[in-house]
Amino acid sequence: MDQASNRLGLALILISLPVMFGLLGAGFFLGQSLCPPGTLLEGTLDSGARSAFGALIAGTGFLLAGIGNGGTLNPDMFRDVRKAARRTAIVGLAIILPGLGLWWDGIRTHYCATPQGIVVHPDPLTSKVPYSWSPISYAWTDTRSLWTRCYYGKAGLTVDVLLTMKDGRELEFGSDSWHQLRRNYAAVSRLLSLAAYRYDNRGSENCPPILKRLFSHRPG
Repeated sequence: MDQASNRLGLALILISLPVMFGLLGAGFFLGQSLCPPGTLLEGTLDSGARSAFGALIAGTGFLLAGIGNGGTLNPDMFRDVRKAARRTAIVGLAIILPGLGLWWDGIRTHYCATPQGIVVHPDPLTSKVPYSWSPISYAWTDTRSLWTRCYYGKAGLTVDVLLTMKDGRELEFGSDSWHQLRRNYAAVSRLLSLAAYRYDNRGSENCPPILKRLFSHRPG
């Protein structure tokens, strides 16, 4: 029994990091699959922070469950240590499902920008209609402002392209979605040319020269 428990604990510890990074990778591909064919770009409403935090919680849950499970039934440990290990295992198991739920909620809370318009799937917990998954549709002409910025952090260069819609909702077309926007920049610019919006590119002074030239002119 002890050997089986130790093996289970070791297995849970070993899969904790693959679970964490696997969820992060799966989130990227699942997010794209939730949008219709022909989508120009898609992204989460919080730049992926919620799904990343959920993946971290779930992975930590597996790790804690493995550590606790390994010590719970070990007769060589003091009783108090075994109790602490049992509590650790319980906490780990208890946070796995909430972590997965938060990860999935982060993925479902996203937008899809298509040639026909922008469809936002809001967070039901913060939606104006509580607990509603009902999507919100915007025309490209509903864009009221566009703001660009570049900055360097630990992960390197981050490009922000922030749209503000007619109701005040902000959509991040840069950050994790920048590679999609860059690929379809010409198409998005043509669609934005239909809108009357305020353009602020003062934050692009720190951009590389090629991006500084790109952002020097109002898209559209």
